[in-house]
Amino acid sequence: MSYRILPTLEIKHTKRINYFMNQFIVARFIENKFSQKECLQFNFSSFNFLENRKGLSEVSQSLFKKDVEDLKPMEMAEILALYEAPLRYNRSRNPQKAKERTKHFYNVYLNNSKIKN
Repeated sequence: MSYRILPTLEIKHTKRINYFMNQFIVARFIENKFSQKECLQFNFSSFNFLENRKGLSEVSQSLFKKDVEDLKPMEMAEILALYEAPLRYNRSRNPQKAKERTKHFYNVYLNNSKIKN
């Protein structure tokens, strides 16, 4: 009888809704279980920088022949540019774009250093 009075709602694209609900649940779990620092460490250690370089240590060795701990701020800025867009800011493919983006991240670093001091 109730179906005659109120028509049933037909929800289309339920697979898509379920997908987004699952993403939301996983995101909430991660937010509650891990700190921002842990998430950032995971992202950097598992990110594919292309050219068979996965993670900070591999890209650091490949580009600068140094351990991550020994990198200078300008070198770290170049890695951040690669992290943002590996193809666009690759120093061998787009040297000018890579240089500009590296300078941007280095300036951000300098500005944050001034604020903290």
